[in-house]
Amino acid sequence: MEYKHSGSSVGANRKYVQITPKYRYRMMRSEKLKVFCRVAIEEACKKHGIRIEIIKVMEEHVHL
Repeated sequence: MEYKHSGSSVGANRKYVQITPKYRYRMMRSEKLKVFCRVAIEEACKKHGIRIEIIKVMEEHVHL
């Protein structure tokens, strides 16, 4: 585990994110849409400097 150091603290900041569409509609049934969703999330995170440790795209939601 990496720890970040600042002037007065040391620690690790990890977040768990679940992205779910309204009413848990199963919008990512096809493999093409799962890949598109995964690539879009990875590119947005890379653009903002967010490191993804685990990403799991399921039929009705995404875990990060």
